[in-house]
Order: sequence, then C-alpha cells, then structure tokens
Amino acid sequence: MIMIRTLLKKTLSLLLTVGLVLLLVVAVYVSLGRQLLPYVVNYRADIESQLSAGIGQQVQIGSLQGGWSRFNPIISLQQVLIFPVGSSESAQVVLLDNLSLELDTWSSLISRRWVLANIEVVNPEFTLAEQDDGSWQVRGFETSADTAMNPEQIFDLVSRVNNLVLSNMTVTLLRNDGRATRLERSRLRLQNSDQQHFLHLDAWQPDVVGPLSVAAEVSGDSFAELSGLLYLLVPGNDYSELIAGRYGDALDLHAFDGSGEVWIEIEQGQVQAVQGSAAVNSIAINTIAVNTIVQGQPASAEAVEVENLVTRFFARKTGEQSVNGSDTAPSWEFLLQDLGFQWNDLLWRESDVHINYQSQQALQMRADVFNIGIATGLVAQLDLLDAEADAQLAEHNPRGEMQNLDMWLSLQDSAALQSAPSEQDAFRLVANLNDVAVSARGPTPALWGVDGFAELSFNAAAQTLQGTVEVESSRFMIQLPTLFNDAWAYDHVNGRVRFSLDLSQGQHLRLVSSVIVAESEAVDGRAMFSTEFRKTTDEDRTSTLELMVGALEADVSRKSLYLPTAPRVSDNLRNVMNWVNDAVLNGRAVESGVIFRGSVLAGSAPEDKTLQMYYNVQNGTLRFDPQWPVLENLHGNVIIKDRDVDIRVESGQSLGIGFDATNALIRPNPDGRGSWLSVTGRGNGEAQQGLRYLQETPVTRGFGNYMADWVADGRVALNLDLRIPLGIADTQPQVDVGLALQENALHIPEFELRFAGVTGQLNYSTLSGLSSEQMTATLFDKPVAVNVRSEIDAQRTTNTVVELQGAVATQALHDWPRQSEFVRSVLSRAEGEMGYLARLELVQPSAELSGTAPAQRSLSIESDLQGVVLNFPAPLHKEASARLPLDLTMEFLEGQQELRVGLGDVGTVDVRLEDGTVRNGLVFLGRRDEGVTVRRLNANAPGLDVLGSLPWFNYDEWVSALREDSAAGTTAVGASGGANFSAMRDAINAVDVTIGQAYAFGQSFDDLNVQIANEDRDWRLTLASEKVGGEILV
Repeated sequence: MIMIRTLLKKTLSLLLTVGLVLLLVVAVYVSLGRQLLPYVVNYRADIESQLSAGIGQQVQIGSLQGGWSRFNPIISLQQVLIFPVGSSESAQVVLLDNLSLELDTWSSLISRRWVLANIEVVNPEFTLAEQDDGSWQVRGFETSADTAMNPEQIFDLVSRVNNLVLSNMTVTLLRNDGRATRLERSRLRLQNSDQQHFLHLDAWQPDVVGPLSVAAEVSGDSFAELSGLLYLLVPGNDYSELIAGRYGDALDLHAFDGSGEVWIEIEQGQVQAVQGSAAVNSIAINTIAVNTIVQGQPASAEAVEVENLVTRFFARKTGEQSVNGSDTAPSWEFLLQDLGFQWNDLLWRESDVHINYQSQQALQMRADVFNIGIATGLVAQLDLLDAEADAQLAEHNPRGEMQNLDMWLSLQDSAALQSAPSEQDAFRLVANLNDVAVSARGPTPALWGVDGFAELSFNAAAQTLQGTVEVESSRFMIQLPTLFNDAWAYDHVNGRVRFSLDLSQGQHLRLVSSVIVAESEAVDGRAMFSTEFRKTTDEDRTSTLELMVGALEADVSRKSLYLPTAPRVSDNLRNVMNWVNDAVLNGRAVESGVIFRGSVLAGSAPEDKTLQMYYNVQNGTLRFDPQWPVLENLHGNVIIKDRDVDIRVESGQSLGIGFDATNALIRPNPDGRGSWLSVTGRGNGEAQQGLRYLQETPVTRGFGNYMADWVADGRVALNLDLRIPLGIADTQPQVDVGLALQENALHIPEFELRFAGVTGQLNYSTLSGLSSEQMTATLFDKPVAVNVRSEIDAQRTTNTVVELQGAVATQALHDWPRQSEFVRSVLSRAEGEMGYLARLELVQPSAELSGTAPAQRSLSIESDLQGVVLNFPAPLHKEASARLPLDLTMEFLEGQQELRVGLGDVGTVDVRLEDGTVRNGLVFLGRRDEGVTVRRLNANAPGLDVLGSLPWFNYDEWVSALREDSAAGTTAVGASGGANFSAMRDAINAVDVTIGQAYAFGQSFDDLNVQIANEDRDWRLTLASEKVGGEILV
C-alpha cells in the first residue's frame, strides 16, 4: 500500500512538471510569435518568391502585416497581383485586394502538415477563360499538362483549410470566341472539419433576381471517397452567352433561357441520384449529322428549338451491370414528372415519364402521354436516322398521342440479338392511342383520329415487326389514295387491324383487318380490308389490296367518297365513275357494298384488278345526262363490274311521268377509248307532263319549247331509248323517244285550236327526226288524220311538219276565234262543209342559234271547196257541187302575218295582216300565167292594190252584196268598212282592172278598163272603153 502511494506521488509530480514545462514552452511560443510576427514585413520579397515558386505564377504583394489569434499566427496580404511568369504587371488577371491567412497550429502538429485555420479573401477578381480544348483555366494560373493538378490534388489542397471565404468576388467567364459573362457580388465559403466538408457559393448576375447558388455537404478523406449532397440553384435568365457551344463530338447548344434547381447525391465519389426541377423558356440544340456528309465531313443537323419546357425530374443508380464478362456499367432509373413543352407550335401535354436503363442490355420506358408527332419530328430534325429511314418516316408522318405507353428496347449488339431465342423480341410496345394519324405510303392507307389500343413487337433474329391496332374512335378518318380522292370520315368506328413487316428478304408488309364497324352521317356500314406490299428489288415489287365495304344504309348524295377516281385509276374507269357520280344524285342506299381486289401499283394492267359495286337505291334521283330531265323517287339498284355499269329502275318519275321499267347500261367502247351509255325506259303519266317532257329533253327542246303554252289533257305512255357516248370524242348521242297518246285533248292557245280524241304514236329519233304513227284526232268537231314528220339538215336545223287532213264546216271556220276579219267576211257569205289538207311547218334553228334566231312558223291549207256554197256575185259565185281549188298560206312573223290565197282562175290575194286587219297587199284577178310574177309598184304603201282582168263584172250586184255586208258589219275590206267609196278608200290603194264585159247602172260595157288612184284627199277614177271614157274625183 505504501509503495502504491509512493508511485502515485511520483507520477503526479512528473505530470505537474511536464505540464509546467509545456505551459512554459507555449508561453515562450506565444510571446516570441507576438514579438517576431510584426517583422514579417521585412520578408515580403522572400514571401513573393516562395509564393511564385509554389504556384508557378509571378506574385506581387502590395503590403503585408503579421498578427496573432490565440495560438494561431495570422498573415494579411494587401493588393496581391498574380500574373503569368515573364509577362508585365499590366497583364495580370488575378487581383486579391485583401488576403488573410491563419495557421491552425495544433492541427498542423497533429497531421504533420500545414493546416490553415482560415483563409479570407476580400474583393478578389478572377477571369475564367475557355481553352481551345474546351477546358477552363483561371487567367494568371495558366498550367501545362505537366503542372496541372488533378481533382484529387485539388481536394487535398483545399481540405487543408478549415475555413475559406471569398467575399465580394468578381468572376468573369470568358468563352474562347470572345463572349463574356460577369458575375458580381459573389461569395464563396468552404469549411473543412476532419472528414466533413461544406461549400456554399452565391454568384449574382446583372439584372437577375436571385443568385446562382451552389452548395455541398460531403464527407471523406479523398476525392474518390466523397459522399454527400450537392445542390445547384439557377435563377431565370438567358444563359446562351454563357453555355452555348459544342459539347462533345455530337451536340451543339445554341441557346438556353430558363431556371431550375438540382440535388445530387454522391457516394464514394460516384453520383448515385439526381433530382430537381426545370422551367426552360427556350432551348436550341442540334446534333452533328453523322448521316449527312458534306465535303467529306459530317454536317450539322437542323437546329431544334424547344419552348416552355417544365418538369420535375429524378434519377438514381439502381445497380451495376456486367459488361463483356469483367467490366461493369451502371443501371439507372429516371422519372420525369409533369413533363411538358412546345415544339413547332405543337404541345407536349404534361405527363409523367419513367425510364429504366440497363447499360448495354435494355431500356424500358413508361409514359402517361407520349406525343408521336413531336417525337418523330425531333428524330428527323436531329438527323438520328439514315436517309432512307428518315424519308420513310417523313412519308408516314405519324402524329397524335400514345397514352399509358409501355416500351421495352433491347440494347444488345446485333450479334447477341441474332443469337437470342426466336421468341425473344428486341422491341415491344403497348399503348393506348389518342387521335393518332398516319399519312399514306404505297399501299398503306392514311389514317386520322385513331383512338384505341396498339401492341407491336420486333424480332431481330427473324427480322419481323408485327402488331395489332384496335380502334374505338368517334373521329376516325381513312383514305386509300391509290383508289379514292377523298377521305372517309366516321362518327364511330370499331375494329382491329393486324400488321406484319418481314425484312429478312427485302420488304414484305401485310395489313389485315377484322370486320370494322363504321358509322357516319353518310353511311352506316361494315368494312374489311387487307393489303400486301412486297419488294425485293426496285424492279421486283407487288402491291395488292382487297377491300370489302358493306353499307346497311347510306346517303347516295355522298357516294363520291366511295367512287374510285384517284389519279392511279385508269381513264376509262374514271370516266365511268364520274358519270355515276353525276348521274346518281341522291337517295337512300340500303344493303349495298363495294369490293375491290387486285394490284394498286401505278400502271398495273386492268386484268390485274377488279372492282364490284352494288347500290340498292330508294327514293333516289337519277340524271342520265346533264341536259336530260332527272328521274326522281326511283327505286332500283346500281351494279358496277369494273367498267360495266347496270342501273335497273323498278319505279320512279320524271317531270310527272311515272317510269316502271328503266335500265341504264354502260359498256366499253369496242372501237377504242371511252364507253357507251344505253338507256331504255318505259313510263306513263298525264298528257300535259308528256308535253313538258318534250320541252326538257335536249333533242326535242326546239319544237318542245314551241309547245310551251299548249294544254293537254289525258294520259300518255312514254318510251325512251338513248345511247350516249362517255369520253368518246366527235360522237353525237343517239336518241329515240316515243309518246303514245290515247283519247287526249289538246288546246293550242296560239291558234285557239282545240283537238279532242288525239290518239296515236309520236316518235323522235336523232337519225330520222320527228314522226307519227296512226295518229288521229277531232278538230272543229270533225275527225282528222294527223301526220307529223321532221327533217334535220347538215346545220342541225330542224324542219317539223304537222299535217291535218279532214273536213270542216264553213261556220266553224267563221267562228274560229283566231280567224282574221278579212277571211271571216268572206266566210260570212259561204255555207256548207269542205274537205281540206292543213300543213303547219316549224323551222327550228340549231342549238347554237336557238338563243338568237326564233322558230319560223307557217300554215297552209288546200281544198277544192266542194260542198261549199259561195254566195258572191260572179266571179266568186260557186255552187256546192262545183270545185274551186283553194290554196291558203299564212306565215307567222313577229306581230304580223303574211296571207297568200289562191282561188282557182278567179285570182290570188297576197296581203299583210296586223291584229287581224289588212294593212297592205296585192289582189290579182284572173288567171296568172305560170312563171309570171306580179309585184306592187310601192310594196310598202298602205292598202290593197287590185290588178288583173275579169271576164264579167256586175257592178250593181256587187254594190248590193257589199251593202248587205256593211249592214252586217262584215265588209271584206276592213273591220269597219262600209259600202260607200270614202270608207273603202282607206283599204284600197290602187286599182287597174280590165273587164271583158262590165255591167253598171243598167248598161253594158265591153273591154272596160278601170283604174283608181288614191290621192291625198280623193280617189281618181279613170274609165276607158269604146262607150265611156274619162276621170272622176271621188
């Protein structure tokens, strides 16, 4: 026990002694330090030399001083200039206004290396310059490859400082092309405590709200062992001047304007996770187009500009993947939340994207929304594909969105893929489709508004791509441009399409659909199609299409959508389809369909394909030719077999004519290009509608328009036989129209003629014109035979003649409302019934002249007047049994008529009538020698000229007859004439008649010449014979 106490006392005494010695040493250290440090100013040159040697740069110190803080010495340097060795002071690039160094004595002793407790730099100015190789150096600290420090050396250097502060720092970032960015009022603080390291940097940019901040909290003894967190805050600004340039060998950054913040997790010197957010107003980049070579060098691809990009992102390392047996590569997981941006005015809607990346193994991506149009556009702009693939992608031009996308892509090399099991795919994709569209290319159709589901996969070993697209859409459109010009739009579509692409030997593409339900305003139908394209060489190609479309119900007016008239369709077939489009105007088609099978290659032979169409039309409208009347309310069907078209009409009507059997056929022209349309039809209806039909047909419109005001009553039957050329040059239509009349009534207002019991056949042919068969009627209560015929000359002028042969009573002619007063006055002294032949002639100009030249009309009547008594004095007196040839011709001009009457050997009358009254003309008495023409001296003088000779004339009998007519108001020379000469003076212009034997006032005169001249106020009457001669003014 005593020994223990003794040992404790000695130990305690030793410890006290050592403590006193250490305390004395420290006191001596502090005292000497405080006494000696002020003399450090005397060593400025030595310090400059040591610093220059240490950093490899020339250093100048404006002033320095020493100090003490507890146990640590402090040296303060002012106006420190650092510039390259061998250059002048004016070339300095680093200015340290105030540099304070504090040595950590105890840490230095323990670690046996210099450890600085604090370094504080006030108002430093740096210039970071970009080098030609892309690296950055502080001007004034230029280093070579031999003297440059690696990250581990830099970390070792800065970790010796417990606390490093750079305040009010100015940093200039200078690009190698002269662009510069200045950061002012910056502050950097670095703290080290054992293995803990802290960094915080705030750098302010001119006219930017908020600093550019960098922070780090890490731990580790070396740079390779660092673990912790890094943080970067980038305020909103245009950083194009700062960061634009080429990055690596494949990317050029042209512009960047935005903001963001990033957290980076580091473990053992390796990045383990990154998360943050970004809001980029615009960014423009382009790749070095390795697929485009210009002058032997890769060309830059077109710049891609993305705007309004926002996202929250997360990335973490999920493990190490073995590569090539020994090496390893990291696997990563990426998550982009609320990703959205704009490109080329297209919007990528905000969505989440999740990506799993296994280095050199596989890539899996899941996305809420994936914009196909933007993705393919970016691929094309960045020139990521070879020229052929890029061209094919541009032609297909896929667009729209995929939703709930799940994509898997193998990243193995081609050898590994080729040796993989046959059931292993190199690519798989499953997604919902939203308004997806694809342009047509070759046999593949163009699609729009595809909503539904898609699944596809690619097998690298078999070189096959296959998949399925299921469509459930309310906005679907499809176009087959090899056959149809227009797209088919539907309000509802449901169906499935399977496709496969075999690339093992050229290209073999096949698309096959299920039954597709398609509904729209135009059609409620079902469809199936399959298309196949095979190409082994540019010369060895086949492309076929099989299309079946069934319409439960369709709007015929929209039929043009389903008629093949595309440029690749042959001209002959297109002409037929154009006729069908123009002919079948509207209606309702039920249980109809279209079938196409065959080649769709340009220039393929007609025998390599076939087209069949069937339309069951109800309440339709059909126009065989644009100039022909339409056939309405028809029920029938349309059958198309390639260039053959059959239209069968079960019932319909045209202009009130009901048709119960009408057929239209189109057949190829056996003599060459074009086709012939043949139409046969049978109908019946009201007689008035039959007349209207004649007015509307192009071939009968000429004389039909003449009958525009005719009124008919009764029923008619109509027969049509048409042959119309389609696409055949210099060929006229061939038309036969037949109108069967049965006991019809007909009223012609122009002549006030009323026919009854009109029966017979009226025909028109483009070859023979108008004709009639066994046509009879009743006119003026007497039966008549009717004969109609027409002729067409070389100028297409139509001369139509209507002949009526029958009998008529003189009283009926007298009472005829259109009878002239002149003829009526003659008929007032006639009685009985006569037979006659009447001829109505119509001359209709050709269609080219019908608009300017009116139709010419004339009426002629022939009769021997047998059965008619004429109660006139000689030479007009006639008994019923006697024959007196009558020839009457009347030409109808505008507002007037030309009347020519020949009455046997009695004489002829040639007068002009207006409103039924004689205006002027010539009366020739006696027989006119054949070939002799008699004219008036003044053809335009008003009134009648009476010329010729009479074998006998009884003046007293004629005066008595005229007095009787005057009393009855039917004087033959005027509507209101009397028996006195003053009344007759207005009607008779001149008289020159020789009478063989004249009787007047009870006396007889032989060879009497009577002349009358109408002067201003009087008649000058001149008589000349053996018994009498002279002049009398009346």
